[in-house]
Amino acid sequence: MTENYSLEIDFLPGGEESKSGDAIAMRFGLYENQQWSNQTIIIIDGGNSDSGNALVKHVKEIYKSTKVDRVILTHPDGDHASGLRNVVEELEVGKIWMHRPWHYWADLKDSIVDGRITKKSFGETMREAYQYAHDIEQLAIKKKIEIFHPHQGNYYHVNDEKLITIL
Repeated sequence: MTENYSLEIDFLPGGEESKSGDAIAMRFGLYENQQWSNQTIIIIDGGNSDSGNALVKHVKEIYKSTKVDRVILTHPDGDHASGLRNVVEELEVGKIWMHRPWHYWADLKDSIVDGRITKKSFGETMREAYQYAHDIEQLAIKKKIEIFHPHQGNYYHVNDEKLITIL
């Protein structure tokens, strides 16, 4: 990491009495004299709806910002995606990294043995199964936020320095 840069990672509860789900906020940038400057904010997963509200509050009150540079959804299960709807809706988001399984028909069609499944039914089934991720996609489209599929080897960089790499 760039010299004199600091990193803060905050793990918020994934929901009351939750045994799964994540809601992670992180920032890096210059931290001197108890002040942050040039900070980059990343949200990784959003837990449930309450976690999403907590993330929005955390970014506004602790990070003193309404902007998130990246939102990363590690996988589209509800206990990771639900709260991100709040984040995308209430904060200014630079870009979103998330898989949208309903876009993978071309990659998966040869593996599907049930002849009744069509491209259309596959997409509908996936959007329904991963409703929270689909909601995030629709919010992103509405707010004109770019969505990237986080494939192995993709990375986030600042000034030619790779800070996050998808393994």
